[in-house]
Amino acid sequence: MNLENGVIYPVFSTPIYHVNAPDCNNTAINFDDIPYELFSSNEKQDNTINSIEQNILALEEFSDIKQHVDSAMCEYVFGQLKLPMELNLKLVCSWMLIGFPGSKTNAHLHTNSMFSGIFYLKSEENAGDLIFSAEATALTYTSHVVKPIPTEFNLINSRSWTIKPKTKDIVIFPSHVLHEVTENLSGEIRCAIAFNYFMTGQISDMKTRKLYLQ
Repeated sequence: MNLENGVIYPVFSTPIYHVNAPDCNNTAINFDDIPYELFSSNEKQDNTINSIEQNILALEEFSDIKQHVDSAMCEYVFGQLKLPMELNLKLVCSWMLIGFPGSKTNAHLHTNSMFSGIFYLKSEENAGDLIFSAEATALTYTSHVVKPIPTEFNLINSRSWTIKPKTKDIVIFPSHVLHEVTENLSGEIRCAIAFNYFMTGQISDMKTRKLYLQ
């Protein structure tokens, strides 16, 4: 039996954007002289410290990094998702994380934003993989009740996806997606800036009512 012109449509996808910013200059932190007084221990992540500043991309010394983050976010939201240009992207919060050898991050999601991302200031080989996963009850190529295991995993049948980030990588994703980081086995620190964005403006054009986000 002949079958012709077959195609798979990856409908209802969860898009994740991965890009590198090679010309971004890190003048914000010196890894040979880390100002530890500006950090506090992360109570939920072993061997990890977070910046006390929770709007770190607003600081002048991070302006070049923020420009690259903004550019990547605009490409993701307007260039790829094709959301209306009349809407505005609003940075909700941003913070720096330093993961020492042995650190890892358990699976979690961000509930206070629409789009989230990570800028990797320092991520050497084996510093930890970034893993995205579907929740246990998520409906993908099957229901969550009957889930045959594929003989080969790919973009359309996987319930998790792994990215091996390197220095100056930017990864952007919908905030509701579960993500985690595997153990840092590099013997060096891993340093990243995490950020959350929301959108503001008119999101409904119904004649009977209009909805705005501010």
